[in-house]
Amino acid sequence: PNPEQSRRIVKAGYSPTATPTLLVQFTNDSFDQTPEMLDILLSCDGGAENVQGLTLPGSHITPCGTDLKWQIGAAGFSPQDALIMAVKQQSQVELRRLTQELVDFLGSCCAAASNPPTQPQGPVAGSPTPSVAQ
Repeated sequence: PNPEQSRRIVKAGYSPTATPTLLVQFTNDSFDQTPEMLDILLSCDGGAENVQGLTLPGSHITPCGTDLKWQIGAAGFSPQDALIMAVKQQSQVELRRLTQELVDFLGSCCAAASNPPTQPQGPVAGSPTPSVAQ
């Protein structure tokens, strides 16, 4: 879908109450719609509690996890090799950071799901027993 269709779909049918949501914005992404989507989701019922935004270094292709395969030239290590290695290293740093943020977010979701708020199962010791009118 195009950006307008995406916003309409989210407004019409997404419930952050049912699903904790993390929106990741990359600092060098000209296609990014995160601010608009974040505003939409935060305005939904439950959005303030279940929607988070995060800005990370990277670009639109950072999540693709490209690992550049590069063979150093037969003549030895050249300036071109150095440049390619620097680009490769930076892209891997951004991907590792994204991966760690996602793992942390999913871990917090799992912890919250396995430790729901407890409801008293019966009268609490020392509290009056509820009476039932007959």
